Formats: sequence, C-alpha cells, structure tokens
Amino acid sequence: WHKRTITLHFTHGDHREADHDEALLIAHLCEEAARFFTPEAGYGTITRINYMDGVRFYFDSGDIAHIRPSGNAPQLRFYAVANSQQRAEQMVRDALAEPSGLLRSMELES
Repeated sequence: WHKRTITLHFTHGDHREADHDEALLIAHLCEEAARFFTPEAGYGTITRINYMDGVRFYFDSGDIAHIRPSGNAPQLRFYAVANSQQRAEQMVRDALAEPSGLLRSMELES
C-alpha cells in the first residue's frame, strides 16, 4: 500500500460590470463571431465570451466553442463542449474542415 499525497488547488474569480465602451466592444465582438457561428451550423446566440487560454464562445444552447493556439506547435486548436458526443464531434469537424471550415473562414475574413 502506497501512501499518496493529494495537493489541493484553489481558485477564485470575480467580475466587474463592463463600462459603456466595453459593453459596446463586447456587443461588436458577439456580432462579428455570430457571422461564423451561425444557426445553420447549429449554434445559438452567443451569450458570453471568455478570453482565458484563448477565446471561448458560450451559446444559449449550452454549446461552448474554445479556440486557442497550440503551446508547442504552429497550429490552432478547437475544443467543443456540447450536450452530446455527436454534437461536440460535429462542431470540431465543422471548425477544422478544409478548405472552408469555420477556422479557415475566420482567417480569410481577418
């Protein structure tokens, strides 16, 4: 029997309300992102954007799309959270499809 030590980690977060200019910027970013995350592709309305470790888009459907640069390769990574495995896999396929997937479309528009 081996004795193991468990290391506890704690996290904490808080927020502040966005001022008028920040609120306008957030609204603009949601509008721009909505051009790519469309209802036709199964996405709902973007309800929140988080910039920790890349960019996470939260949708009213419960889906989460997370885009971030790789830490060890010249590539973008796309992660999906959805209500089913099939939906999460479809989100990733749609994002990474070549030549006209979501990530490539975003790149061409920038």
